[in-house]
Amino acid sequence: MTKLNRFVLENHCYHVTSATRGREPIFADERAATILQDALQFVRRERAFVLAYAIMPDHFHALIAPRAPFTVSQVMQSLKGFASREVNRLNDTKGPIWQQSYYDRIIRDERQLADTIEYIHMNPVKDGLVARPEDYRFSSAAPDAETDLEAYFA
Repeated sequence: MTKLNRFVLENHCYHVTSATRGREPIFADERAATILQDALQFVRRERAFVLAYAIMPDHFHALIAPRAPFTVSQVMQSLKGFASREVNRLNDTKGPIWQQSYYDRIIRDERQLADTIEYIHMNPVKDGLVARPEDYRFSSAAPDAETDLEAYFA
């Protein structure tokens, strides 16, 4: 099957998700989850607004808005590449940790934005990891999490 090019709209938010290869629970290890959280902070500084996220044991969700000149594909390549290198270094392993590609959905309006943030924050609750979204350390719902939600709308 031919790989389709992604349809990119500048100045838009995307709900992105990517799963680990074979759905291995790599990020159940807090050290690996911290690496992915650090990767999200890296892209926040240079490549994209990160409005919300949740790092699950075998996948992650993020709400991102690429900063020019970066595209959503470039942001995801950077994010997944950094995490892959560092997790492999942590575990003294080699090779891909992610399934190929990723899923994205463009956010069309404020209602969809709010619903998507709630969905992302409720993911750890739905999977039984915590009772309340704010109790999950590897999510933007955590009290000390840093995001760009306010800066994006300023």
